[in-house]
Amino acid sequence: MQGASPGTGNGVAAAGVTITAGETLYTNASGQLALSQGTSATLAKCTGIALNGASPGQPVNYIKSGNLTLNAALTVGITYCVSAANAGKIAPISDLSSGSYTFILGVATTTTNLSLIMAGPNPLTAQ
Repeated sequence: MQGASPGTGNGVAAAGVTITAGETLYTNASGQLALSQGTSATLAKCTGIALNGASPGQPVNYIKSGNLTLNAALTVGITYCVSAANAGKIAPISDLSSGSYTFILGVATTTTNLSLIMAGPNPLTAQ
């Protein structure tokens, strides 16, 4: 993960778990940040994406709007969401299965840029 564009919506809060830059986060019942996951409505509600790593109790800067540059091979035009399979990870929306909770993070505008939308969570049902 490289960084956020100027003028984007950001926040900072204490880590409740060990966090790595680029991981998706939710705010737990104690008001601390933990890794989000599309397995329940509570865990899937993404507060933001970590801009730095932190140990429990340390501050975590996160982005919640704007553009995020990632050191990842994104596919242009694909919608990315909170992963249901791996806590804290980003996944293409096509990776989700019925029973997952969809929290849309954004759309890839280049192979390294994610334009953030931050919408959800919604239960995914079979079509």
